[in-house]
Amino acid sequence: MPTLVPDWVISSMFVIEAIGWLTAYILIIKHGFQEKTYGMPIIALCGNIAWEFYYSMKVFPACSVTWEQCPVWLMRGGNTGALFMDVVILYTILRYGRSKFTQPLMVKYFYPIVIFGLVTAFGLLYVVETEFFRPNPGVPGYGEFMPIHLFSGVYTGYALALEMGLLFIMMFYNRKGLEGQSFYIALGMAVGNFTAYLLNVFTNTANMTVHVLYASGAIINWTYVVLVYQRAKSMGLNPWKNF
Repeated sequence: MPTLVPDWVISSMFVIEAIGWLTAYILIIKHGFQEKTYGMPIIALCGNIAWEFYYSMKVFPACSVTWEQCPVWLMRGGNTGALFMDVVILYTILRYGRSKFTQPLMVKYFYPIVIFGLVTAFGLLYVVETEFFRPNPGVPGYGEFMPIHLFSGVYTGYALALEMGLLFIMMFYNRKGLEGQSFYIALGMAVGNFTAYLLNVFTNTANMTVHVLYASGAIINWTYVVLVYQRAKSMGLNPWKNF
């Protein structure tokens, strides 16, 4: 099934998506080490690191089957860069995370809980990607229904983005000030998700499920952007200059 726009436009959307998300990851790492904290909710990190592992390490195809001219090297390279940064973020969680909790069970069993979260994320994501199907959008050589991993993680990716948006807002309200957070982290995630959505629209992978997941996530993403902006202003900081 042909894409809706020239391939260079679609590739450009992926590049902008990658810049948005990798910028957010870099700043999360920066704030984590500078402030001795972690900047990504633990559950979100578990899901992210599993997704990026599968789509960068050739477990699942980096490109959707609906995009025939997809530059595999570019897509896999972006996912690999994100995976590397998620490993660093995981290190900040393991190094600084336990001190952020007061509940006795979390303090005592913090490391086993994080490991359990990672194992669960890897296992659950794998079975969802391989056992769930969607109607074939018209790709020759396949049956009536196709495993969703053939669409380059579109469904699980947006589900994780929605989950992450909610968790970032919870983290925002659970912390004073902007510990581990910044306006540019919030903006990078929102812009990254928006351009990812355009990429899926252009490659015919955005059905109603994707539309609903993205719309819900976008509302949450941009709400988080506004919240971080307002808190920075209330602290006497210029959000545009505070990286």
